[in-house]
Amino acid sequence: MTAPARASPIHSELPASPIHLADLDATRNLAESLAAAVGPGEVLAIDGQLGSGKTTLVRALIVALGGDGDQVSSPSYTLLHTYATTRWTVVHVDAWRLGGPGDLDALGFSEALGEGIAAVEWAERVLPALPGGRTWRIGLAHDQASGGRIATIVPPPSWFDRQQRSATEAGDVRTIAMSSRVESVPGPSNAESTDVGGVASSVQLLAEPSPIAQMTDPQPTPPAVHAVTRIDAVDGADPLVRRYLELHRPTCAWRTFSWPWLLLGVVFGGIGAAIGSHLAGPPLPLTAAHDPLVGFLHIHFGNLSGALLGLIGGAMVASSIGAFIHRSTAPAGQEPWYAAAVLAVVYLLFFDWLICLGVVAGAICVIYTVAILFRLLAVAMGGGRGFGQGSLAEPPGGWPRFTVLVPLYRERNVARNILVSLEKLDYPRSQLDVQFLLEADDPETLAALQTAGVPPWAAIVVVPPAQPKTKPRACNHGLERATGEFLVIFDAEDRPDPDQLKKAVLTFRQLDQRKGGDRVVCLQAHLAYHNHRQNLLTRWFAVEYNVWFGRYLAGLVRLGVPIPLGGTSNHFRTDALRALGGWDPFNVTEDCDLGVRLHIAGKRTAMLDSVTWEEANSHVGNWIRQRSRWLKGYAITHLVWSRRPVWLLWRLGPWAALGFFSSVFCVSVLAALNLILWLITGTYAGLLAWDFAHGISLYDLLVVDEYLDHQLLAERLSWPLVYSGHAENPVLSTLSMVFAAAAACLFMGNLAFVAVAVIWGRRVGQRGLIGASLLTPLYWWLIAIGAWKGLWQLLVKPHYWEKTVHGLDGTGKDAG
Repeated sequence: MTAPARASPIHSELPASPIHLADLDATRNLAESLAAAVGPGEVLAIDGQLGSGKTTLVRALIVALGGDGDQVSSPSYTLLHTYATTRWTVVHVDAWRLGGPGDLDALGFSEALGEGIAAVEWAERVLPALPGGRTWRIGLAHDQASGGRIATIVPPPSWFDRQQRSATEAGDVRTIAMSSRVESVPGPSNAESTDVGGVASSVQLLAEPSPIAQMTDPQPTPPAVHAVTRIDAVDGADPLVRRYLELHRPTCAWRTFSWPWLLLGVVFGGIGAAIGSHLAGPPLPLTAAHDPLVGFLHIHFGNLSGALLGLIGGAMVASSIGAFIHRSTAPAGQEPWYAAAVLAVVYLLFFDWLICLGVVAGAICVIYTVAILFRLLAVAMGGGRGFGQGSLAEPPGGWPRFTVLVPLYRERNVARNILVSLEKLDYPRSQLDVQFLLEADDPETLAALQTAGVPPWAAIVVVPPAQPKTKPRACNHGLERATGEFLVIFDAEDRPDPDQLKKAVLTFRQLDQRKGGDRVVCLQAHLAYHNHRQNLLTRWFAVEYNVWFGRYLAGLVRLGVPIPLGGTSNHFRTDALRALGGWDPFNVTEDCDLGVRLHIAGKRTAMLDSVTWEEANSHVGNWIRQRSRWLKGYAITHLVWSRRPVWLLWRLGPWAALGFFSSVFCVSVLAALNLILWLITGTYAGLLAWDFAHGISLYDLLVVDEYLDHQLLAERLSWPLVYSGHAENPVLSTLSMVFAAAAACLFMGNLAFVAVAVIWGRRVGQRGLIGASLLTPLYWWLIAIGAWKGLWQLLVKPHYWEKTVHGLDGTGKDAG
């Protein structure tokens, strides 16, 4: 590599990433760069497809370190090799045949590493076992266009620490741009070019020593630049999306539902019903005249219990086959059960419509009752401010590097606002890695950021022009480049508490001292709305968020069930987030999905005692667009993780599975069902009022017994709620009483949620919310409308991210 112009201590030079390796010489040049940059105790985590050159790179690295490259062979059969070089002892590991992170420890990896370095191939399999702050992420892939290879490199925080110390000692700051293209570097600077394997990279050197370095207590300037990093698509696609699909296809939302397997479920269910009916014996003969089709159906499906049991058996067989055949892509274990449910309803409807009505109503009542009771339990168990209370003294070792991702799309109105909010963060600028993540077709937001002035400790990254155009796809590019030990996401309109990052760091440090505390890899800060008094809609929204983040999520934490994360202000351990694969780029509520994924992986979430203030939607149309996306995403998350129902139950356990069902499925589906039930209830209430106004007593309207005047019954418009007395059918009478009790419970449950809104819907400093709390049933109607829109979009465009407009609170041009 070309030596720098000045002889003062400088940052180790690294080529721009991604790097095109045209031939073996290019690989050797890259290895020499890595050999000069790597430090003691650090690990090179190398991933790539078969034949992508992982072992070739390791061999070249050992040669660059002064070792014998001819000794190096692929460790596919001997899992761990140790090689001596003139600089370090190199531990070479193949993780392909390891079952998980625990197997790496069993090999004696930590003892072998010592003060040397390690190169781990297929590192994704054991990433949680690697030292997070000292692990290089190196990806290798085939370059279909040139026939060579493509390499991507993400250095660890320990590398940046060395460069910062070196720059501080020299009174000089040099900044490395590890990007595919660097544009618009303002200010006086000298740029020197290096060439690695024919690939040019750019190293920006500030002309003058940093004024920070001249202070009595110097602070290193972070390795961020005033630059725009543009990432190109590969063959018209996003390489990170491809990688995510390769690693997580069975639990990815790239396909939400399999219609062919729904039809196969109908076929298997029908065959099973016919077999079950025949095995149960011949049905009772038909007494009335009937056409041949009715006779045929009666002969083959006429035994009710046998047909239903056979239907369940057929669905079970189809579900098992669908889950097994597609186990490595998108298991189809749930579609046959949906088909069986539809078949059962249709069968009961033709068999006896009263029985069908009773079964459907009973199922709805059971689901509603379970959901209401679970939610009330979570709200009752919630409360408390969470972790993060106490002194904000600097921890031993100083404040760690913290990555802040800010995904933006069509946000020119609030671009300045988020810059102001980030400027207010009380955290050492030298330890901030802030990335603004933009889409390629959004030059307006880019221009707004540049006009407002991007600080030197932040960078702008433009993600590839590819699909799906979602927030999680952009965040995965930020995660790929993250250099922080911890990572947080903030949205465009966010106003986080200034001390939020420090609270998150200290909380993680406290958890590390507790037994099992390292399982907590995510801290969810509270979200609240600063414009709650703008109108009735913002008041409703504020009440909902105060209950959700102030009580409900905290209750879920205590109950030990999956937490549907909020879309912002989640603080992660970066290594753990990488081990989980980041975010599902196809899910429009990636936060909810990641919360479930995190729990299934054995990790946990806790609440952080800090608030991020957001802008509540003040326009109904904008609110419905946002809510429909949320509820669509919750439905998608349910569909994705229910592809293997038995596996999900096994991984979560019955209690956590109930929490998943109540917090994900019920939030989306029951919100849509509410609209139908309220319309029925409203119609019934109107008919009751009409009959009551015409002189029929309320008791006679609600209850039918043998003493009732049947002429009066014939003249009424409403139907009785309870059938009782010796003259009534005992089955119908019992069902009516059960349903009446269930209806009363559901009504009381809704009243309970109104009470919850009144009691816990306020936050300190927020006024004028009690009246809105009493009117929350009207807000539920809006939620139901959004749910129906979301379910419709689930069928026709599941990956469409409907844009929410920000800046409608009157601060679109100014940061308050």
